Amino acid sequence: MYPTKLISFMNLYTFNSRKLCNRVNVVRPMAVLALYVLLTSCSSGPKIIVNQDPQIDFSSYRTYAYAQPLSTDRGGVRSVLSGFLMAATTRELEARGLQPDNQAPDLLVDFVVFTREKIQSRSQPNTSMSMHRGRGGAGTWGGYSMSASTTTVTQTTEGTVAIDLIDVRRKQLVWEAAATGRVTDKLRENLEGVANAAVADMFARYPVPSGATPAP
Repeated sequence: MYPTKLISFMNLYTFNSRKLCNRVNVVRPMAVLALYVLLTSCSSGPKIIVNQDPQIDFSSYRTYAYAQPLSTDRGGVRSVLSGFLMAATTRELEARGLQPDNQAPDLLVDFVVFTREKIQSRSQPNTSMSMHRGRGGAGTWGGYSMSASTTTVTQTTEGTVAIDLIDVRRKQLVWEAAATGRVTDKLRENLEGVANAAVADMFARYPVPSGATPAP
């Protein structure tokens, strides 16, 4: 069980997180992971964006816990996506010397996923015709031409998955990483491997490298 002060803070964070998610469409877990299946097969990979508090010494953090409930849980039930993301994040944090502590953690971890629709149009010529006529023997040419084009409108879904790290004592978000890319209708069965790759890509930008130990 969590101590009363930590539970109170977790409830406040969960409320603020829900307000954020209400502004966008929360995507189903399988659809989010389909994004990574697609993007990890491309050389460029997903777009990773990281924000952090420049005043924080991240090597001073020693312990962590997960928000209860996570923003990726559904109806108070731990989702499959949450489980995979937790396992991958635990591996990355412990590789940097942090240990789990549900009583008085230094960091609280949460995940956020959402989608947005993007509409793009493109015009492409498909037929053309020109007609000319001469005027006398002077060789001066005049006339007219016409062409037709086709406009293609495509709608795509852009998905984002983010990891939030909150300093419990400061009650402040100190690090967040987000991966964004196009979501397709194709789903893959290796969801655990996909989650592992996504989390590893984001933690590659964490200020403390893998293999490091917390500051004394």
